[in-house]
Parts: sequence; structure tokens; C-alpha cells
Amino acid sequence: EWARRTFKRQWWAGETISVAIGQGALAVTPLQLAYAIGGVVSGGILREPHLVFRDQLLVLGAEQEEETTRQFPLREATVDALSQGMWGVVNEGGTGSGAHEVGLDIAGKTGTAQVVSMQLQESAKKSQYKSNAWFVGYSPSTKPGIVVCALVLQGDHSAVAVPVVRDVIKAYWARKAPRRPSQEPLQTQIRVMSELRHQPSAAGPAGGQE
Repeated sequence: EWARRTFKRQWWAGETISVAIGQGALAVTPLQLAYAIGGVVSGGILREPHLVFRDQLLVLGAEQEEETTRQFPLREATVDALSQGMWGVVNEGGTGSGAHEVGLDIAGKTGTAQVVSMQLQESAKKSQYKSNAWFVGYSPSTKPGIVVCALVLQGDHSAVAVPVVRDVIKAYWARKAPRRPSQEPLQTQIRVMSELRHQPSAAGPAGGQE
């Protein structure tokens, strides 16, 4: 309906795939991305956002006595796969490696958002057409205590948003020291899962695929 109303054409199936990975006809705010990724890595628990202005805290929906949460059921295997992928983005030489910090367990996802078509961007060569840089980081990588989203308008590459998030997370845990999370829990989990994958099946060769 949106495609017909906006472009006077049908919606193609391939466009659904593009939107699913963040491309095409998709518009999001930094708060929406932090809310969504925080919900995913928390196993489908979407917590009520809060706005903080220096020393003053404004709670959205402050008239409610308890914090509002929504739940969207996610399979444990799905959460594990996404969490490990976003941990690798930061800690295994991925696009968010600039957020790697010794002694901290940080994971996240980078993004580069085009503001115009590639053809217009290349032909015009105007600075206002540079891509927007994104990074959403969280810590620790399991049951996060903080989720931070940085959007750098006309940042061109996601790498410029990564250190912003890293420094906010560092400052957050510095105030909570010495309780800041180490990288050991998820690293240990990945090692154990890797060992399990390489163990022979109990069914033996005749048991088929694992």
C-alpha cells in the first residue's frame, strides 16, 4: 500500500529482504535502534526508554509506578547467534573493532546509511550527501546493563561512530567499578560451544547429520 501510494507502483518481494537488513524503504531513530537491539539481546524483553538530561532524569510515562516492558518471544538459539555475531563485530576484527576495550565486554553493530542514491552522491560530490554513520553498542554481551546508540550525520563511515559509543560505555562502567563485566563469560561460552560442535555424535556415523 505504501509503495502504491508513494511511488504509484507495486511492492517487489526483493524489497522486503532489503528492508529486513536495514536498507531500502526504512527510517529509524537512534532511540528506536537502541530499544530494538537492547530487546533482542535481552531475549525479547523491550524495556521502557528513559531520557537523561545531565543531572535530571525524565522518565517517559512517569505517572506509572512500575517500568513498562514489552515482550517479544525469541528463540534462545536466535538470541545466541545474534549476540555472538555482534560480539564478533567488536572483538574478532569486525567493522566495530574500534570499540574493543581490554577488560570490558562490549558488543554491537555498525551501520552506514545512504541519504541519496549512489549515482547522485557520486555526481554531485556534495558534503551534505555523505552517508550517515551508525553504531549501537552494549555491555555486557549477555544481559546488557547499558545500550548506547550513536548517529553521526554525514559521518560517511560507521567507524567514526564507534569510539563515541565505546567512550560512553567506558564512562558508565567506570562509575560502577569494580563491578564492570569482563569479556570472559561470552568468550567461555563460545569456546564451549565450539568444543561441543567438534565432538563426535553420540549416534555415530550411522546416525546421520547432527
